[in-house]
Amino acid sequence: MLDPGIGFGKTFEMNLEAMNHLELFQNLGFPVLLGTSRKSMIGLALDLPVDQRVEGLWLPV
Repeated sequence: MLDPGIGFGKTFEMNLEAMNHLELFQNLGFPVLLGTSRKSMIGLALDLPVDQRVEGLWLPV
């Protein structure tokens, strides 16, 4: 399983870039885990305070 590490030492823009290219990770032949949880990256993307960051979505890539 591969985890691109959303939020770990990356800027908001770098996280979006990784998320926009998940198919490149899939080409390695492993399942991709994208764990964004309630991270600040989600707050920036959705303009939500931490207590409202409950968005979740399962998208097989």
